[in-house]
Amino acid sequence: MKMMNKIGVKMMFSFSLLLLFGCKNVLRNDPSFSEEHLDTSMVKNYPTESEEEKIAITKVTIDQIDFYIEWCDNASAKTLQRMFPLEIMMDDLHNNEKYYYLPKTLPTEAQSPGQISKGDVMLFGKDCLVLFYEDLETNYVYTRLGKIIDPEGLDQISHQKKLNVLFTSEKIE
Repeated sequence: MKMMNKIGVKMMFSFSLLLLFGCKNVLRNDPSFSEEHLDTSMVKNYPTESEEEKIAITKVTIDQIDFYIEWCDNASAKTLQRMFPLEIMMDDLHNNEKYYYLPKTLPTEAQSPGQISKGDVMLFGKDCLVLFYEDLETNYVYTRLGKIIDPEGLDQISHQKKLNVLFTSEKIE
């Protein structure tokens, strides 16, 4: 009996694969097939890896200079935003980033970004908020939180060892 069930499962799986890939190839090889005639109204378009969905833009004041952050659509960024308004003192590290250890941990989706850009806001580990003010290459892993929309003004504050930073919950449309 068990042997029959295993054979049945294998046959169903094989049949499913045949339908999935076989029909696709038959349609694509048919000279009358045209993708422009397909009804795609029910198909959801998921963002590609290069397109990060954003959920909000909020104001952040760094040493009395206003910037705007476009947040990523992930659990980490959403959890951080629930802590706003948040006023912190960020310290300098390696002359390319400011960091602050948050009072609570955030969910993570850590990846090695390879290249970090000026204005990136990331999470190192589960509780270290990092704001990069220089471009750099790295092997470390971070969770992306967001990006300052116009990071050029960060040059004005990069030389300071400590920065007063106020994240507001004020969303910008």
